[in-house]
Amino acid sequence: MKTLSIFKIVLFVATSTVLWSISDPVATEKTLFDWFSSLENVEMTVITDLDKLIRDKYKDEYQNAEVIIRGDNLEETTWPARVKARGVYRKRICDFPPIKINFGSELSESLGVREMGGLKLVTNCSAQLESHQLVQKEFLAYQMYQRVTDESFRVKLITIHWQDEKGNSPPSTQVNFMIESKEQLAERLKGTELEKYAVSADSLDMTSASRTGLFQYMIGNFDWSIENLRNVTLIQSNIDGKIKVIPYDFDFCALVDAPYVKVPRALNLTYQGERIFLGPYSSPTIAIAKKDLLDSKKEIYKCIRKCPTLNANHKSAVKRYIESFYQAIDEPLNIHKQRINED
Repeated sequence: MKTLSIFKIVLFVATSTVLWSISDPVATEKTLFDWFSSLENVEMTVITDLDKLIRDKYKDEYQNAEVIIRGDNLEETTWPARVKARGVYRKRICDFPPIKINFGSELSESLGVREMGGLKLVTNCSAQLESHQLVQKEFLAYQMYQRVTDESFRVKLITIHWQDEKGNSPPSTQVNFMIESKEQLAERLKGTELEKYAVSADSLDMTSASRTGLFQYMIGNFDWSIENLRNVTLIQSNIDGKIKVIPYDFDFCALVDAPYVKVPRALNLTYQGERIFLGPYSSPTIAIAKKDLLDSKKEIYKCIRKCPTLNANHKSAVKRYIESFYQAIDEPLNIHKQRINED
């Protein structure tokens, strides 16, 4: 499947890995996600049977693909890969579901990095222009939380050209984003992923849990739960055994304002975008979380201002929504009645 000459492959590997190693002497400990994150203006062309990819999205099976990688100071190269649909809700409702790309060992070994879980992509749900803006706002939510804490999933914007290998579907270009794998997140935070429901409050790192809860409150997200392990990853520290709470999947939050979101009646919210606190409540750690968000305020606004692919109208709407949080940060939280007070 590889179509490059030996010369191009050697040039690609030499250019990328030598520069990588010069900038970081422990490059062999890096991952494929780290490598992509280090590149400027990186693009991929993914060539596969797109009809089959969408038709078989529920099968959880990889199919063969060819991926062309290009970017600043990179020789264009082509690599064999496997792709499959991923996710749950968006797999069901989207014309084009989120995707996972697995390069196997060939690319990662050539670069001297680890693949570590493959590449998870958030894609445009449909071909409509507005769908592109929704993806950019979700990317922005991830970026905001990165500015608040390192205990967060890292993300990287990437332009992807999706091409049907049989020519049955028209090619499309999307600005998607890739997400750090759970395996890499756990390793980076010196912990172990814990897939456990209904963890006890005393086992939680309450600073982490409160920070996650308050951030979700800031962006207007109700689609998460520690108890039900919904859209959070639990990382148990290898140092003190406490469980950190790392949020992901922000498409249901009011900041993104996706048209397919319906607020559950059980939450008793009076309007779309009303905030509700769904995390465990502890006054001391909520105070720490408020300070973290206040200390990150300038960086959060900078993220909004500099988001390269979000249009002016959406930037203004996002800024207004975040401003409404900061203006009321000293007021009592709208706490869901079923939350347990941990004070």
